[in-house]
Amino acid sequence: MNPSSRNKALVGVVAVAVVASCAGGWVAARSFESPAQAAARTQAPTASRITVPVERRTLSADLVVRGAVRYDKPTKVTLAGPVGSEDPSATSAQLITRTAER
Repeated sequence: MNPSSRNKALVGVVAVAVVASCAGGWVAARSFESPAQAAARTQAPTASRITVPVERRTLSADLVVRGAVRYDKPTKVTLAGPVGSEDPSATSAQLITRTAER
């Protein structure tokens, strides 16, 4: 086999390999889909006990507790830190930056 015919055969083999790999890539690409494509072709689930409409209301529960209440000696309650300090020259104080939302 002379070098010219060997080069032609090599070019032919490379061309067939390129065409085969392109065809394989095209077939593989057709079988994949992006998450956006999958989401576009799906529908919302039908309403059931799990997917009911949201309603806004107050959650409440009744609690019954039995016990005895009696008077005892008074107990002094003190606050910790500069808020509860009896020293009027305390330099640091707690600062309220926002109120609680209701």
